[in-house]
Amino acid sequence: MTEFVKRTTKPTKDKYYYSDNIFQASGYGMWDSKGNERGNCTAYAWGRFYELTGKYPKLCTSNAENWYKYNDGYERSKTPKLGAVIVWSKGKIGNAKDGAGHVAVVEEIYPDGSILTSNSGWKSTFFYMKKIPSNYKLNGYKFEGFIYNPVEFEEKPKKITYQVYDNVKNKWLNNITAGEGTGIMAYAGNFGNAISGLKVDELKYRAHDKKKNKWLPWVIGRSDYAGNLPNDIDGVQIYNCKYRVHLKGGTWLSWISKVDNTSMGYAGIIGKSIDAIEIKVEWCLMTKARGAPSKYETHVKARFNEISEWLSLGATEKEIWNNLGIHKSTFYDYKSKYKEFSDLLKKGRKKPVEEIKAAMLKRAKGFQYEETKTVIERIEYEDGDTIVPARKVRTEVTTKTALPDVAAGLVLLKHWDKDSGWTTDPQSLELKKRELELKEKKLEEESW
Repeated sequence: MTEFVKRTTKPTKDKYYYSDNIFQASGYGMWDSKGNERGNCTAYAWGRFYELTGKYPKLCTSNAENWYKYNDGYERSKTPKLGAVIVWSKGKIGNAKDGAGHVAVVEEIYPDGSILTSNSGWKSTFFYMKKIPSNYKLNGYKFEGFIYNPVEFEEKPKKITYQVYDNVKNKWLNNITAGEGTGIMAYAGNFGNAISGLKVDELKYRAHDKKKNKWLPWVIGRSDYAGNLPNDIDGVQIYNCKYRVHLKGGTWLSWISKVDNTSMGYAGIIGKSIDAIEIKVEWCLMTKARGAPSKYETHVKARFNEISEWLSLGATEKEIWNNLGIHKSTFYDYKSKYKEFSDLLKKGRKKPVEEIKAAMLKRAKGFQYEETKTVIERIEYEDGDTIVPARKVRTEVTTKTALPDVAAGLVLLKHWDKDSGWTTDPQSLELKKRELELKEKKLEEESW
């Protein structure tokens, strides 16, 4: 993976944004003809994409709202990735009179799904950063999706800090950097003093209120804190890290690395106060939370069972990529790149193909089958001096023969015995007929 370097400052007149920028060359760049700053979202996003890939982009070169549906060969999704272009439309796509849309570039992805974008505005703000909520809505615009950068990026690790509220000292203690420090600088808290609040950078977390005996609401980052001052905390859950707690008057409990409803899905013992917390952030876990999984993982591999079923029902490759919501080029790229996917397609086709072969061979050779028919007979029987009409129902089973199907036989021979010249092509059949006639004529002449 390539380390991702976030852009937070305005670009300069380099090749990405100026000299080699196609929008700048056509008069719609970030600088006007006199070299004065002007701004343009498409010129900026195109240049940023160029800067990140190091290759001349194949992105759309018209209005922003046209970018998402443009066939440029890049993957697309509704899930963010570092370095991706996010696209919004405005009004009717293609009608610039009601708005031309907007594009920006994803510079950071937060645990709650929200993103930080770098932007430029047409004849307005030359460069600015904007945080977009997890629904990716932009006032007055319609979210279309993300155009993925072909380079796989890994964000440079950040230091995560956290702190706790000391119930005895009635104050927030100093921040501790996760995974750093030794001794008392390796954890947050004072042994013997129960804690009632927790604050952690960026991560998603919550605390269990000992007094009320319930889990409190989830918190993300420093937007709030987990806890209910001054009630002691007796349990914590934190996503995307390893964490453990120290019991008041007790000892350190085991490290926890997941969040669920089991005893190993949280740190603590309900009913026993906590006086210290230690957190270690594993960057692989952070990357998983920040960066989106690949489209292959979410759109293809996760649906292998469905793909197998579609194949068994005779679905074409076009039907499969449409069902998966991926582009044709992406489908064939995955097919060549991932052997497990290629093998699945071959294996899925094998069974229905063999079944069809067997059925065609059966028709070509002819076969016997049983036909079942229900026969109803009208009868009469005597009931004393009375003749009573009635019905008798019986089942007749007749063995029938389906004659050989010449067309099916020709198809099979054409494919299974090519060396003998079998064909269903009218022109080829006519040539064969003429050839046979000439051979018969020659034999007649020789017999004289």
